[in-house]
Amino acid sequence: MDGLNQIIQRLEAQKAAVEQALEALREVGGEVSGGSAPSPGDRRSAAQKARWAAKRKAEAASATPAKRKRGISAARRKALAEAMRRRWAVKRTAAAAKKKGGRAKKAA
Repeated sequence: MDGLNQIIQRLEAQKAAVEQALEALREVGGEVSGGSAPSPGDRRSAAQKARWAAKRKAEAASATPAKRKRGISAARRKALAEAMRRRWAVKRTAAAAKKKGGRAKKAA
């Protein structure tokens, strides 16, 4: 068990040393990740994404939940179907009468 405690103490000491080194690099302004500095386009993209995220968050917070649409009863559906049948029957009879009568010929 004593050996395990020593290993843990060494690792914590190394961790503290690494954190101090990272802090020093951040103060100097160096890049910790090892990559290059972001380009202006990357910064604009990140800023735009942040703006859109904030806008979506604000809209989601202010939006009221959508009201549930009411269904149609069986009786009302049947009544509507009958009305449509009557309407199309009238239309068909009018079209048939017009077709039967033919076109009026122009006087010459």
